[in-house]
Amino acid sequence: MHSASILLVLAVAGAPVEGTPSSRGGDITLPMCLVQAIKDIQVPAEEAGQLLSVNVNEGDEVQKDGLVAQIDDEQAQMVQTVAFHEFQVAKHQAKSDVQIRFSQAANKVAEKDLEMAQDANRKVPGSITHAEILKRAFELRRTELQIEKSEDDQVVATLTAGAKQAEMDAARKKVDRHKILAPLDGKVVKILRREGEWVNPGDPVVQVVQFDTLRVNGPLKVVVYERPERDRAQRPGAGVNDPPKVHAYEPWQVENRPVTVRVKLADRDQPEEFTGEVTFANPVIEGGREFRVWATVKNRKEGDKWLLQPGRLVEMTIHMGP
Repeated sequence: MHSASILLVLAVAGAPVEGTPSSRGGDITLPMCLVQAIKDIQVPAEEAGQLLSVNVNEGDEVQKDGLVAQIDDEQAQMVQTVAFHEFQVAKHQAKSDVQIRFSQAANKVAEKDLEMAQDANRKVPGSITHAEILKRAFELRRTELQIEKSEDDQVVATLTAGAKQAEMDAARKKVDRHKILAPLDGKVVKILRREGEWVNPGDPVVQVVQFDTLRVNGPLKVVVYERPERDRAQRPGAGVNDPPKVHAYEPWQVENRPVTVRVKLADRDQPEEFTGEVTFANPVIEGGREFRVWATVKNRKEGDKWLLQPGRLVEMTIHMGP
C-alpha cells in the first residue's frame, strides 16, 4: 500500500499519525521540532606550545575576539623583536641618500680634475701626459657609474625594507596566534584543555555555543490529511464518512515564512513563545513523504539564563497567511 493511502486510512479511522503537522487557519503546526545551535565551535589552538592560562570557565559568556586562553609565546616574542629591529635598519637604509650624495660629490671632483688637466695641456702642450689624461677620464667614468650603483642600492634597500616589514608582520601575527580568541559571542559550555597542558595546532581548547540565535528543525509532510473529528468540531453534525481535508505543501511554499516556537519550561505554567523565520526548506523529499524545515529563531534571556536551549523538543507554527 502506498504511504499516502496509509495516511488516508489512519486519518479516516481517527488514529493520530505521528509527526503529522496540523493546519489551522492557514497555519502549519509541527509538534516535534528539535532546537539546534547554529554555531557550536570547538575553538582550536593555532600554534604548538604549553597553555599558560585558560581565562574562562564553563558557563562564562564570551565576546567575539575575547581572550579565552594563552599559549606560551616567549620565543615568538623574541623573533618578533629581532624582526622589528631588522625592519628599522632596512627602513633607515632605504631612506638614506648619503651614498648617492657622496658619489655625486666625487663625480664633480673627478670632472673638475679632468678639466684642469685638459686646460693645462692646452696652455702648455705635453705638460700632462696622455696616460694621466686617460687615468683622470677613467676616474670620472668610475664616479658616474658609482652614482648609478648608489641609486640602484637605494632601490634594493627600499625593496629589502618591504621584505623586512613583511617578516615583522609575520612575526607579530605568529605572536597573535598564541592567543586563543573567542570566534563569536556565546557561552563556554566545555573546557577541553587545562592550564599547563601541551597543545598542538588544531587541538580544541574550549567549546563555545551561540545562544542568541538558534535553529529549529522539523519535518513537514508533503501531503497532510486532517482527521474527520476536527471537521466535526468545527462543523457540528458533519458525517463520520466526510472525506478528510487534504493539504499539500512544497518546500518553496514555506521558505521565508514567519514562525512561532512554543516551549514548555519546567518552572512555569504557560509555554514561552519565540519568533523567527523559515530560512531553508530542504528540496529533498525523505522517504517520499516529508521534507525538513529549518527556521532561525531569536532567543531570549531572563537574567543570565537563556530560555531556549539546543537539544529541546518544541512546537513550531509556520504562518502561511498573507
